[in-house]
This record gives sequence, structure tokens and C-alpha cells, in this order.
Amino acid sequence: MENCETERICRLCLGKVQLELEENLHISAIQMLDLCLPEIDQSLCSDCAFCLDCFNCLKGIYVFKRKCLQTEEKIRLYLENCDRSNVNLKHIVECVSMIKEGGSIICRSCLSISAELITVHIDNSNFGLILKNMLMTCIPEMDLNLLDNPIICTQCTDLLKEFYSFKSKCLQTEEEIVTFKEDTKTQIVNLAGLIKTQECKENETREQIAADNKLKFELDHTSIGNIGKIDISPEMKIKTEKLDCVESNLVERNSEDSNKNFKPEGHFHFVNCGSVYKAKSLYKIDSLKKMKKAMNPP
Repeated sequence: MENCETERICRLCLGKVQLELEENLHISAIQMLDLCLPEIDQSLCSDCAFCLDCFNCLKGIYVFKRKCLQTEEKIRLYLENCDRSNVNLKHIVECVSMIKEGGSIICRSCLSISAELITVHIDNSNFGLILKNMLMTCIPEMDLNLLDNPIICTQCTDLLKEFYSFKSKCLQTEEEIVTFKEDTKTQIVNLAGLIKTQECKENETREQIAADNKLKFELDHTSIGNIGKIDISPEMKIKTEKLDCVESNLVERNSEDSNKNFKPEGHFHFVNCGSVYKAKSLYKIDSLKKMKKAMNPP
């Protein structure tokens, strides 16, 4: 089995890196990360590696964001030269001759000329508000208030969705790394160690769920008459031993007060939570009933 501590882990998705990037591509990835995901603190980890899937996603959103920022720069220059508070994108598009009067519309993100049927309005409709939130999250540099009715083409809409989904995944990874750093009180996080810790916790959770399900099954399929015949699991044995311990303590504590007026027909008796038991078997039967009821609330 490959040593987990020596595995290369992707900084963005925490998946295993199957193929190392060439040095120039790795440097490009770091630069693209600075522009597209400035929330990622690359100094948290000892070694930042990137899987091929994340690198390709990063490259795609980098191209998209660069195009949006170029549009924003053109709008800013237009406002400086024209001294206007509101923008008409038709005056900014370089290929003005392609624009038909009153016909085509222009994408707010990429300045491409599109037919109205393949565009999306960034308005106060449900979908429009979703797009606006995505743009503010992924491209906060974009000022959507410069146009009265901003519109983006479907191609930019698809790219924006990919950007938002990828960024959300990367920020979730960042949260896991920060939490691990705080829990372990380390200065630099080893991603392979983080993955190993997560796998151990997941195994413990699965084992606990399996044990709980087994205990629930045994209680569900045990009749009162067969309680003494059941093959008690380690979990049941622990619970029974705890009941026996409670039983002994109660007998000793209540012998002088709670049971002083009680005349049992046997040698075993004590009081527990207001209930009087004449036999040990009756106490255990009642206890198992309560355990079963607790595990299956109404």
C-alpha cells in the first residue's frame, strides 16, 4: 500500500494527483489562482500541487474572468472620456458596424453581439438574482450598476455557472484546511496528513453506525422470553454491565429507606426511579424495553 504521507494531494479538491504538472504550468496555475480565487491562502500548505482536472477548470475560469475584466476596463475608459454616469455598450464595442439599429444586443461580460433569444437578463427575477449573486461572488470587480438592463449571453452564463461551482468547491476545501490547522495547532498543513485523518474519522463513523444498527436489530428481533438466550454483542454486554453496576449501587443505597416498608416474595428487590422490582430478570427485561424505546422514539 502506498504511503499516504508521501502522496501528492491537490490543493483545490483534496484529490490524489495522478500526473504532476510541468514546472511552467504549475507556476501558471499559481498565478491564475491569485486572480480567480484570491480567498485561497497558499501559504497554509507545505506543498501546493494541482490535479489535471482542477488545472483545466482553473484555466477556463481564468480566461473568462480576464475577458470580463477587459470589458470592465473598456467601460471605465469610456466613462472617463465621455464623462457619463451610464453606459451604452454599443458605443464601446469595437465592431460597431456589425450592430443593427435596434436589433442585436451586447453581452455585459464579453461584449459579444447576440440575438435576443440566446441572452439572459440580470434583473430582479429569481434567475436574474441568482446570476447577479454569482457575478458578485466570482467577479466582484464588475459594477453591474453601470447599465440599466445588463444582459449576458448564454455562453457566459454557462461559464459563470462553472466558475461559481468550482469556486464553491475550492472554498470548501479551504475551510477544511483551516479547520484542520486550528484543530492540530500546526503552522503548515500537510495535506496527506489531513486526508489520513479524514479517512480515520470516516472509518470510525462507519463502524459506529454499523454497531448501532446491529444493536437496534438485536433489540427489534428479541422477544421477552428469549432475552436470556440472545447472543449478546460487545455493545449489548457493555450496556448490560453498566445496568448491573447501577443495580448494585441502587440495592445498597436504597436498602435502608426506599425498601424498608417493602415485603418481597424473594431475595432480590430494590427501587429504581420509583419502580420496585422483585426479581433481577424483571429489572433487566424492563431495562431492555426502555433501551429499545429510546432507540425508536415515536
